[in-house]
Amino acid sequence: MSFGSDLQGWQSHEALLGVQDYEINLLENVRKCMIHRAKCDREYIAALSSAIGTITQKLANSNYDTPTGQASFIHKYANGILMVTVRIVIRLLYGCRICRDHAILAC
Repeated sequence: MSFGSDLQGWQSHEALLGVQDYEINLLENVRKCMIHRAKCDREYIAALSSAIGTITQKLANSNYDTPTGQASFIHKYANGILMVTVRIVIRLLYGCRICRDHAILAC
């Protein structure tokens, strides 16, 4: 297998080097974007964890029972939101661990 005869001149060499420079710049931009995304994910996880802690504390300190002895609709709704949020945080943490373990991000 040989290299194309029309790509063996000096101009072709310069063009290939230019393409290589653009590819390097693209990879640098992708790396910066991924680092920024990981930072935003960490901040999002921290905010969700804080919200979960606040909701859990408020639910623990409140009275679950209404005068009829049944859990109120608001408490059931808040508990459902809490469970979904916990699942989101667990998935985000799992994704962050995968990125860290595979050394995709150097942060």
